[in-house]
Amino acid sequence: MAKKSTPIRVHIWRTKRKGDDVWKVAIDEPGGGPLTELKTRYTRKHGAQKGAWRKIAKLGREYTVHFIYEKP
Repeated sequence: MAKKSTPIRVHIWRTKRKGDDVWKVAIDEPGGGPLTELKTRYTRKHGAQKGAWRKIAKLGREYTVHFIYEKP
């Protein structure tokens, strides 16, 4: 019997700051640890999604990803 893939929640939100790079990303990885907030800010929501996918790909397993478009 195959195991279910572990769900990961990815929070993407728009910050209140002047300039172009206004999108932030925080990833709730499996386990009991805190949220991992990426240090980079993105200019578009799509770019923030791609940055989150890159970070998840480095984890090395297959995950179910849920995107939440609000601040954690």
